[in-house]
Formats: sequence, structure tokens, C-alpha cells
Amino acid sequence: MPAGVVIVGGGLAGLSAAVRLTSEGFNVTIFEKRPYWGGRVSSFPDPVTGWEIDNGPHLITGAYECTRQFLQTIGSASKIDFQPHLQTVYFDPEKGKASLRSVSLPGNLSLMAGLLKFRFLRLKDKLGILKALQRLGRLNESPELDFFTADAWLIRQKQTTAARRYFWDVLCLAALNAPPGLVSFLQFFRVLKKSFGAEKEKARLGFANAGFQDVFAGPAEAFLRKRGAGLYKKETVLNLEIQNNRAFALQLKGRKLSDFDALVLAVPPHALEKMIPKNFIQQLTVNRIRFHPIVSVHLYLKTELFPEKFLAFIGGTCQWIFNMNAIRSSKYWEGIWYSVVISGAEEEAKLPKDTIVSQIFSDFQKIQPGWKPSDVLHIRVIKELSATAPGSPGAEAGRPSQKTAFKNIFLAGGWTRTGLPDTIESAVLSGELAAKEVMAQS
Repeated sequence: MPAGVVIVGGGLAGLSAAVRLTSEGFNVTIFEKRPYWGGRVSSFPDPVTGWEIDNGPHLITGAYECTRQFLQTIGSASKIDFQPHLQTVYFDPEKGKASLRSVSLPGNLSLMAGLLKFRFLRLKDKLGILKALQRLGRLNESPELDFFTADAWLIRQKQTTAARRYFWDVLCLAALNAPPGLVSFLQFFRVLKKSFGAEKEKARLGFANAGFQDVFAGPAEAFLRKRGAGLYKKETVLNLEIQNNRAFALQLKGRKLSDFDALVLAVPPHALEKMIPKNFIQQLTVNRIRFHPIVSVHLYLKTELFPEKFLAFIGGTCQWIFNMNAIRSSKYWEGIWYSVVISGAEEEAKLPKDTIVSQIFSDFQKIQPGWKPSDVLHIRVIKELSATAPGSPGAEAGRPSQKTAFKNIFLAGGWTRTGLPDTIESAVLSGELAAKEVMAQS
């Protein structure tokens, strides 16, 4: 067994690797350059309201098996509330509200029955979706699926404009943070196959009933400290020293660390490129991977905009609006807290915050005619510029595995090769896979 394992990066991938390795009796030290754990899935207290807000609302699905096991291990599984059945409430300014809800039937029949009752779609639209899902169920994963877009597949399946607008496009943006025209069909296929397979429970949505600090980072930190792990925040690794195909030292600000046998690098590609000597970076096969932004806007209102836990907003700047009071079952500050999420926000991320807020106000007025901006008590806009790497066509081959060409260096991160798109589940799984590689060498 190695004398020690050093993990660089305290996001979900790094925490997942650390939890698995300490559970197996390894001595683990983890360094994080930020003053908090959790990476892209983190939260912080809002200076005005004092309440803990997430850097961007995330949904957990029933298909997130590794994530659910991770939360079970660190003792916070009860902080995710799952729907009894998949249910999504839509709002279209021209049609009002409609609910897509699966029913109590075996396997895919539950979703099929729900689709047939969904009033935003005609019978032709619904039958087209069901036929496409049936064809997808007979399809096996292959490398060829990575070389055309999800959009190309939907066109081939002759999906109608309405089917795209109310089902496929919404699903793709929510799961992959990009529209179907920008993502590889392979990644979309993986989402659909995992969520809409034989087990209907996997399609359910789960909501965190506390901030991410209390769901992920806090319990993971407590778990690791209890098992003697060394945890260091605000510690920047400047570079690695490599000799004889091994990492033998880490240069931090003001000190050097060389007492380790295995090194897990759980950081994004751009951080790796700064850390690894240029003459060695190619050996990690880290190709240029493009990340897409997410913009989230937290608004505290005097009055209720809608009572449901969340709405899928069609045809506006808003895409998802979460009623945080309903999700966390409590009253926040003086008002009612709503979180707006804009996925695939390439254009919105470039806009001034005031412009984004103005567009959201316009959407709110469509939900509730007569609503006025004077109803807003407080606003917080967050731009996560490198939120996820959704996977453009051909990008899968550039995702490195957790095992590298170096004897004691391993990679972790949702962007690495996990067999999943870059999601919370992929990040947690990558940590597990990296830990298994470390254990295999011991």
C-alpha cells in the first residue's frame, strides 16, 4: 500500500477519490486552491440575506448511482428529496402551464403514458417521440455515435418542431448544458439510455433540501477528517517535478512536497497545462476540451410568482426557474427565493448583469401578468463560465482515462473518460475510477 496519496483539487472528483481511498485505509492529503471545497458544485452565504446560495442549481436524477452512493457513504443521502415519479411543469407564454408526468406503470410504459397526457403535444408529436425512444432502446453504444450531433439524429428520426421544443431540446439543454446542434449524439444517447431504460425510478428528479456545502462538501470534509486525511484549502500547486516517468515532488507556494507515492490530479485541463512541465504535458493526452457556461440568477421577491418547485420556461431567457422556498421547505430572509438557470449561456454570459436581469423580468411578467420589478427585494447574478464540457462531436477520443503514461499520476474530473457526459455523476465516478487505479498499483 502506498505511504501516501496526494490529491490536487477539492471538487467533487477529488473528494470522491479521497473518500474512496480513505475508506480503503490509504493515507490521503488533499490540496485545494480555493477557500472552499466542492468546485463547480459549491455554495456560499449571500452577504445581503445571509442564506447559503449555490453557485448554480443542480438536479440529481435517479440514474446518478455513484452520486447517491457517495452521499450515502458521507452521510448526507437524506438531503436529496426525490420525486415519486418524474414530473416536469412547463410554462409557455402562448399556452400557459402543462405538466409532463410519468405514471405507475412498468419501465418505459410510465413515460409513454405520461407523454400521451401531455397537452402541449399533438398525437403525431407524441407517437414520433415514442418511436424514437423505442429505436434508441435497440441501439448499442459505439464510437461512431460520437461523430454526428444529437440534432442530426433527431432530424433522422423526423421529430416535429413541437416534439423538439417541448421534449428533446429541453432535455438536452438540462442534461448537457448545450443545444442538440452542438453536442455529440453519443453523449445524448448516454443520457437517454441511462435515464429512460427499464427502471422508471432512474428518470426521477432529486432536489437538494439544503445548500451544496451541507449536501456535498461539508459532510465529505467531516468524513475525511474523521479518518485522518490532511485537508488544505487556499493551497496552490505551482508545478510538478517529474523524473523516471514518475512525479516525485509538488511545488507549492513556499514549500515543496515529495513524501507521496501516488498523485491524483483532480483539476480541469487548463490547470493541468499550467502545472505539468511542457515537455511532459503531451503524455497526459489532454486535448483541448471546450467548456460551456451556465448563468444563474437568484431573486428574492415580495410575493409568490408560482407555487411549484420548478418550471421549465419555454421560449424566453429563463430556462429553469426553481422555487427555493418550496424545495427547501422554509422561508428565506424577507422574501420568496427563486433561482433562474440559463444553460448553454454562451451569449448571456457576455451580457451585462443588468441586461440579463431585465430579460428575466420580462419572462416573469409573462408568467404573472401585472408583475412589476418593484416586487424584487434582492438579486444575485452568478456566471459560471466553465460549468461543463458537454462534448462536441469527435471530442470523446480526446478525453483522457484516469490512468496516465506516468507510473504514479492519475486523473480525475467529470471531463475525463468515464463513459458519461460531464455531469455531477461523471465527476463522482471519475474519482472512484482514479481511486481504483491507485489501489491497483499498490
